[in-house]
Amino acid sequence: MFDEADLKALEKLNQWEIDYINKSDNNIFKNAMEKTGQALKPIASPIAKKIKPITDSKVISRIQNAIQVAIAGAFQFTHDNIKYTYSKDYILKALKIESLQYLSVFNADDIEKHVRKVANQNKIASTLEGFGLGMGGLESTLVEIPIFFSLIARVQQQICACYGYDPESEFEQSFMLKALSFSDVIVVGGKSELLLELNALKVAIKRHTYNQLNEMGGKYAIPQIAKNFSKQQGKSLSKKKMTQAIPIVGGVIGGLFNYGYINRVINVTNNLYKKRFLEDKKSIYSEAINTTFDIVIDEA
Repeated sequence: MFDEADLKALEKLNQWEIDYINKSDNNIFKNAMEKTGQALKPIASPIAKKIKPITDSKVISRIQNAIQVAIAGAFQFTHDNIKYTYSKDYILKALKIESLQYLSVFNADDIEKHVRKVANQNKIASTLEGFGLGMGGLESTLVEIPIFFSLIARVQQQICACYGYDPESEFEQSFMLKALSFSDVIVVGGKSELLLELNALKVAIKRHTYNQLNEMGGKYAIPQIAKNFSKQQGKSLSKKKMTQAIPIVGGVIGGLFNYGYINRVINVTNNLYKKRFLEDKKSIYSEAINTTFDIVIDEA
């Protein structure tokens, strides 16, 4: 049943969408990173001077290429091994139900509580991974990147499954990649365009086959989405990841960066799937009422 709690949750998510589009950056995380950088400056500056050669254009280009390859590889890996990267039964056991068909009985807020539990585990894992491998400097940073994005792909798949959708579906993989892009775009115009594409995907998932979805344009095909995202991230993350190239200090920065990044991805992915769940639940409930009304009219 679509009740008052669900209605309020949907209204709240609609407002979040508007606010998020109009917000140009994650100011809280940005300020935290700036303060951390200032606090570590006395330690980092002497070390940075000694390893200044790593900041030349060749090394930056190397990191950009590594990030692009790592992101594409992470998503290809999780695509090929998706059955082993998330738990189908997690939400069933958490809610004590036998099948996903009973999921609509629960409020979206109840489901989100369990989403947050599994999400927190991935936050901790990514933070420790960023801290541990960030301690080793440039080479360790290049190793850390694919692991980090594999963790992101994994938590997105689990969120998708918790709301009753199939992470193994080509449709959902397209939606998750778009959600990942949506979580990272800091330009307002870019967010608006991505939201339109996400809404188009929601409609297409209900009405089309995957082949027809591909025919809608390359920007909806999984390989193209992954390619565009990895290219975009290769440029934007290279400067941020360069700070991890400083041994020891890079561990602190890497851990904080990973936590902030995956936290944003989790929040955006959760909200997008939660909204879809509520919209689908409302649609099913409305159709059931209309069907009942038609039967009563016919019998009368």
